[in-house]
Amino acid sequence: MGIIVIGSTRGSSLDGIVKCDLKDYISMIISDKETAPILQKARKLGIKSYYQDATGLSRQDYDEKMMLVIKDENPDLILLVGYMRIISKQFVEEFKGKILNIHPSLLPKHSGLMDLDVHNAVLKSGDKKSGCTIHYVTEQVDAGGIVVQLECDVEENDTAQTLKEKVQDLEKKAWVAVVKQYYTEGKI
Repeated sequence: MGIIVIGSTRGSSLDGIVKCDLKDYISMIISDKETAPILQKARKLGIKSYYQDATGLSRQDYDEKMMLVIKDENPDLILLVGYMRIISKQFVEEFKGKILNIHPSLLPKHSGLMDLDVHNAVLKSGDKKSGCTIHYVTEQVDAGGIVVQLECDVEENDTAQTLKEKVQDLEKKAWVAVVKQYYTEGKI
């Protein structure tokens, strides 16, 4: 029971969970990158970590291997934190209603984009607000039901990098809100 986090990057948005003493809800952190900083973070925090090599595997074969590991943990929730892979239909069906992703925009705006591309798109479009969205994962990328959205102002002097930093601060707060709500109210 607990939360499984899957990520390919630093997992910086988990820092809010750690600072709020909610890390004990995380039972395992998984990555498709052996040297991913998120795995180093897991080891430093005393959280079980797991690396699944994707070399030569189709998306479906990779997800089947991941599903075996995850089923053994029987998670309450699966959080995708900087996970740079599209999840297969079978994975979504197996854990339907348990998989949440965080996207660095106010979905549905700028869906399907990642990292600085999202923030450049926000600036180019002239949006006055940006933020982050936690949503359920479905077969369609960035299309699942919205759980939490937090927003910030887009300032005239913002760059893609400064906007990314603002949004990453919001992501930390958003994950904390979701975890607190789930474990205090039993739902999100």
